[in-house]
Amino acid sequence: MRYASLLVYLDQTIYREGLVDVAMQLSSDFDAHLTALYAYIPSLYDYRFAGFETINGLERLLRKEEEQAQENSVTFREKFESQAERFGSLKTGWCFLNGERELAQVLALHARYADVVIMGQHDPNNAPPVGGCDTPAQVALMSGRPVLVVPHAGSFNVIGSHVVIAWNATREAVRAVTAALPLLIRAESVDIVVVGEGKRMTSSYGDGPGSDISLYLARHGVKSTVLRISRGGLYVSEALQSVMVDQGADLLCMGAYGHSRLRELVLGGVTHDIMRHMTLPTLIAC
Repeated sequence: MRYASLLVYLDQTIYREGLVDVAMQLSSDFDAHLTALYAYIPSLYDYRFAGFETINGLERLLRKEEEQAQENSVTFREKFESQAERFGSLKTGWCFLNGERELAQVLALHARYADVVIMGQHDPNNAPPVGGCDTPAQVALMSGRPVLVVPHAGSFNVIGSHVVIAWNATREAVRAVTAALPLLIRAESVDIVVVGEGKRMTSSYGDGPGSDISLYLARHGVKSTVLRISRGGLYVSEALQSVMVDQGADLLCMGAYGHSRLRELVLGGVTHDIMRHMTLPTLIAC
């Protein structure tokens, strides 16, 4: 079992070599084709309240922005192809899109033809991204494809050697596990982490929480360990982060939007928190 087609999204303004390294390493490991997608999306919302006196003023600004995006596309493609040479005989492709729809819609359309989409976490030190900070989770939700989100800080030379699965017996968690199977089969260790409190854990996940998915994985040749932990007053995301550090994990696998997306955006939730505070690459699925 392997990945055959990967898609990496390159940010509109910054070429992130670390993100591309992760995508290329994954492509090399699975002998998969890797397509780099660079998309220009007019940031009309940002200009809506900018106080332009004429439509012509707005048009000139958007035209300048588009020209800059086209120049970036040429520069980024050269960097991408040069970086690919270091990995030997990678199978790569380049796609430049000039679109008018929302970024998540554009990415979701192309994501449907890839086994995994690789995207970067938003760096809070930079301007807000065109599609918003939760674009990776939106893409997973809209495309039905898993998204591997790479933190904006840190170096990740190895991904998938020690995997933590955030398990809560939901449809989203199942989709994340099955999407991660090619990685899990190759992993040195896999920990299935169930976060809960006493009887709630059994009522939510069944008898022996985590044991059923562990058996499922065993039938695929994946050896795993089930860790049942109490939140201890922490948020679920904080408890997961703590376990990942303790276990020396290099990848988190989890379902996204176990609650409605609106509820997560308004009230917060595990997906919302992980997308903002992740320290390790995270494979999400809906």
